[in-house]
Amino acid sequence: MNKIAIFSDVHANLEALQAVLKDMESQGVDMHLFLGDVVGYGANPVECLDLIGNLECPMILGNHDAEVAGDHRLDNHRETVRLALEYSRGQLSREQRQFLAKLPLVGQMNDFILVHASLHEPEKWNYVDTMAETMAHFKEQKLVGCFHGHTHIPMVCELRTSHLTIYRDPKHVLTSSGQWLVNVGSVGQPRDKDPRACYVIYRPEQNTVEFRRVPYDIALAQRKIRKAGLPEFLATRLEQGR
Repeated sequence: MNKIAIFSDVHANLEALQAVLKDMESQGVDMHLFLGDVVGYGANPVECLDLIGNLECPMILGNHDAEVAGDHRLDNHRETVRLALEYSRGQLSREQRQFLAKLPLVGQMNDFILVHASLHEPEKWNYVDTMAETMAHFKEQKLVGCFHGHTHIPMVCELRTSHLTIYRDPKHVLTSSGQWLVNVGSVGQPRDKDPRACYVIYRPEQNTVEFRRVPYDIALAQRKIRKAGLPEFLATRLEQGR
């Protein structure tokens, strides 16, 4: 595989997903890998799950997927999140929810690992956004490389002889003398103040990652969120990239 497209955190944003899949096709990718959170926040969970399912690619369970798949109460979430989860849960069929429930927490592709959040207690959905949590993740990472999502912030973390370095450049040559962890960003709800959808193209032969930023019809996605009766904040944040 010369070009592998790796994406995460679609969050029921059909317009962003369609734009990203079109960009992947234009780039001639050989394979797709999805790191979780098909649902939540946006207005089109069914359509997004269908599109990703049609790729017949490896998929990892995200925290929103797990919440929507279950039948438990969602009162422990703040109202904005709870309403979005309840909406996605109500849109999906039981079969679709059962499909999500069976997705794995962790996957492996040859010499790298796939996870939604952190390899440190992946079932607890820890955010890898502090030095302590990053090091806790690397302690559990037994292979050279790992791809994840969850924070919606694209970046590369490299660990060499106990020294941690963060990179945010659009293209990056991964370390060959240590370990690396790549956050692929978010397709459906970027939070790095760039509203364009984000995903990664990984080239194993060159050992490089490229962060692709893809514009999409944000206004249409916002109209759908409002029409669905979801919280206004979920619509306005899309244009702000937060």
